[in-house]
Formats: sequence, structure tokens, C-alpha cells
Amino acid sequence: MPAAIDPDRILDAALAVWREEGFRAATTRKVAARAGVGEMTLFRRYGDKGKLMAAVMAREAERFAPEAMTPTEDVAADLRAIVAGYAELLDRLGSVVFDFLLHAPTDPALAAVRPVPLAAVGRAAQVIAAHQAAGRLQGSDPMAAVLALLGPSLAGALVGRAQPGAIPPFDPVDMVDRFLDGWKTQAR
Repeated sequence: MPAAIDPDRILDAALAVWREEGFRAATTRKVAARAGVGEMTLFRRYGDKGKLMAAVMAREAERFAPEAMTPTEDVAADLRAIVAGYAELLDRLGSVVFDFLLHAPTDPALAAVRPVPLAAVGRAAQVIAAHQAAGRLQGSDPMAAVLALLGPSLAGALVGRAQPGAIPPFDPVDMVDRFLDGWKTQAR
């Protein structure tokens, strides 16, 4: 009987190869070698490179502050948790995120990956929608609100990668306070 294969070992290997080499240079052969499995194992389990990387992104999206995705009555605390989770995600996976953003519009192999980040951001939008429905936050489009909330983190991380040390780390409290001021909240 063959040894059980740890899916996390495969996903960790795929993430490491993507992080080090970029999506286009990452191959199933390199992932299989890094994971210590046969390339056919990857194909049987995931189908192709795009689906394998979609599984990587799905796992990482699930790790994106899952506790922050359940709204409480404290809008500021919920938004701070989302911002902190997103900042941690960018610290850990910034090169993968930027590689994805660069190639997703034009690389058909990334078609399977495209819905995953949108779903994660959609979960954050659900938190905002819940606060809007409860009257704690104004605005009409929860997805636009999430992009306004998280946009500075993404821009800061991008500039920080190009010019290390040029941008100080973001303070989630300050970011949320500025966001709440801009979105004309009724309560803090």
C-alpha cells in the first residue's frame, strides 16, 4: 500500500515554487520534486497547474483572518481585524499576490485561480454589508468599501517592495479610523 500523501506538503511546495519563481516559471515538475511526490500524483489530485495553484490560493485565502470574517457589533474592531489579516497576508505572500495581479488578466492558466481572491475579498465585503444593514456603517457598495479599506495596504506593500523602507508599516487602527471618517460612519 502506498504511503499517504500530505496535501499540505504539496500545497506548501507549490506555494514555495510560485513565490520563488513566479507563476509562469513554476512547473508541476518543480512542485512535485519539492514535495517529494511524482508529477502524476499532482495531475491525479489537481488536474493541472492552474487547479493546483487555485488550491494553494484557496488554502491561503482561508487563512486570511477567518476570525475577522464574522461580524460583531464593533465595526472598528472588525475592520481592524480585516486590515491586520490582509497586512499579514501581504507580508507572507506579497510576491505571489503581485505575480497573480500581474498575470491574471492575460494568463489562461490562471483562470482557475482568479475566483479565489475575489471570494476572500467578498467575505470581507459581507462583514461590511452586515454593518451597513445594522446601521453602523453607511455606503451602498460593500465591495467598493472593502477595496477602499484594503487599497492603501496593497499600495503600501507594492511601494515597499520596490523601495524597501520607504513606507512605514501601516497601523490598522489609524487605517480604520481614516476609513471610517471617509465612509461617514454613525458609530465607532
